Amino acid sequence: MKNMKTKLVDLLIKEATHKMSSFQQNSGQFLSDNNGWAMTNQDLIWPFALLYNKEHSRNSLYRSKKLLEIVKKGGNAILNVQDRDGKVPFIKDDGSSWGMIYMPWTMFHWLEAYSAVNGSLDRRTGESWKQGLYKAYAGIYRELKKASVHNIPAWNAMALFKAGKIFNKPVWENFASAFIRRVADSMHYDGFWEEGGGPTTSYNLLYIHALGLYYHESRDTHVLDALEKAADFHKSFTYPDGTLAETVDGRVKYRNSINAAGIPGFLCVKNGRAFADFILKKLAERKNRGRHLPHLASIINIYPEDTAPQENLIQTSENYCGLFENRAAILRKNGYYICLSGYVNKTDDYIKNTENRWIQDRTSFISVWHDSCGQIIGGGNSKAQPLWANFTVWKNTWCAWCPHAARVSHKDSALSVLLDYGQAECSIRAYMTKYKNVKIVLKAHSFKQGISRILSSLLLNLTGEVRTKDCRFTADPDSSKTLHIKRSQSLETGQWILTLRNKKAVLFWPEYPFNPYAIDGKSPPEYSRARLSFTLSPDSPEAEITIKIKNGPYS
Repeated sequence: MKNMKTKLVDLLIKEATHKMSSFQQNSGQFLSDNNGWAMTNQDLIWPFALLYNKEHSRNSLYRSKKLLEIVKKGGNAILNVQDRDGKVPFIKDDGSSWGMIYMPWTMFHWLEAYSAVNGSLDRRTGESWKQGLYKAYAGIYRELKKASVHNIPAWNAMALFKAGKIFNKPVWENFASAFIRRVADSMHYDGFWEEGGGPTTSYNLLYIHALGLYYHESRDTHVLDALEKAADFHKSFTYPDGTLAETVDGRVKYRNSINAAGIPGFLCVKNGRAFADFILKKLAERKNRGRHLPHLASIINIYPEDTAPQENLIQTSENYCGLFENRAAILRKNGYYICLSGYVNKTDDYIKNTENRWIQDRTSFISVWHDSCGQIIGGGNSKAQPLWANFTVWKNTWCAWCPHAARVSHKDSALSVLLDYGQAECSIRAYMTKYKNVKIVLKAHSFKQGISRILSSLLLNLTGEVRTKDCRFTADPDSSKTLHIKRSQSLETGQWILTLRNKKAVLFWPEYPFNPYAIDGKSPPEYSRARLSFTLSPDSPEAEITIKIKNGPYS
């Protein structure tokens, strides 16, 4: 039986060989699947350099001249677009340009490639790479001296520490160590680094990745406490298929892909080893892993030789119900993973975030996932989009959709979150029925004077054919549909059935959130969701639905 490190080498070789077809001999650029080019595509020189330099019984690419030539041309493609300060253009593969930058990921992976193959490069190339990298990290050093703790400065400090070792710059090493210690000390006690006043499961991994690689180079035990807390955080907010639970994420939407970032940090601490292997196993089961190759190379480079300890993870558990630091409630039972979030934006944070495109409004507080079909309810947060919220409180033409306080609780196999919108309190309750179905109750608890109505919505992840008693349609993101569903009627897909108990509802398909990563804010089809909306009133303050899993195939 192959050990994990051998599996990772096999995986890297397979994916790197596939990626060779995207390499352009003339320009040295790696193209994306859409034939566009992004600056970060050049990060692939690091996994190719590792394969060239790493002797392993399974590595047929060791000392391959063809591979070295790809690494050389790929690095030169970075060098050729550097300006006199060492910056490169931030270009995405959609053709958009975001200015000049010390691209943190690309600069580090170029540095790693240089460290791996410098002894094999011709003198001219080696010297030009050294000058380009030195110029870039001198600029990064200047910027870091004015930087506050954030994900990019954290990453750059880790990389600067290694650059200091490579280029014999103790002043860089000492400054980087002090900055990384600041990063570790600034962690929220729940195990995450705040962005916009709360957690982000996606960007949290960048801090963890940086601290893990720093520890590997420095053996500075100062960072280990932070990595232990971070491991506990991510073990709680990861779906059983290894994807990130977006429920508590204030920046990034749900993505049906495995993120390999962070694993170097998990590998450094005892309570993260089994979780790291779990994620790596899930990554190996997936297709389209090309964008993770630079992270995979770093993982292979530091992967321990000893066997990971056994641990009971929520993801592999058959029965778990609990709170995370009294800020979120999690249920894993009967194939379901359900999360209710109590992370909200305080008023001051909300005001500061208003003009920050990257930080979204925290308005979506529930996700429901099942082994057989993936995500059913959820998708993430949006920006200035009240109809994307679980609750919108209306007072004439004024509305509130971001609660300023929350309280989560659990009892037996029931989870609940109470949300305070100032003018009203609303709650979400989710629990397992005796028939192994999930029941969700959306409720308005108080209507202060002047509150006319409360709109309550759930975001449904629809795929394939969708049916009600009166209608049938295909969930095509390019085709819109509005359905009026009567009380006691059901909405059925190929994988699950959602039944309304006491209220009628309206289903809107598709709805798109704001996407901060596109200049025009447009979201890709994968972010589309159906919005199932109910009207809550003083006379009828509660909506109840049931979800039942079918035996049909997962599409």
